[in-house]
Amino acid sequence: GTTADFIGFSGSDSIIVRTYERGVEAETLACGTGAVAAAIISHATGNMKTAPITVQMPGGQLKIDFKHADGGYTDVWLIGKVETVYQAQIS
Repeated sequence: GTTADFIGFSGSDSIIVRTYERGVEAETLACGTGAVAAAIISHATGNMKTAPITVQMPGGQLKIDFKHADGGYTDVWLIGKVETVYQAQIS
C-alpha cells in the first residue's frame, strides 16, 4: 500500500496529475497533497519555471503557488474551487 502520483506536462505552467491512493486502493479524483508535491517536484526538476502552476486532476483544476529561495520552498498555497459535497450531524 502506497500513494502514487503520475505527472504529465501540458504547457509551460501546467501539469496533469493522476493519483492512486493507499487506503482507497484505487484512483481518486483529486489529492491536495499530491497536487502540491507534483507542482513542487515539477519546479524543482526544472520542468516548470514559474509559479503558480496549474494542476489538472480528474476532479478539477487547482493552482499551486509558492516562493522558492535558497533551495527551499515556502508560502505554499493550494488554490481551487471549494464545494460542500456532504454534511452530517452526530448527536
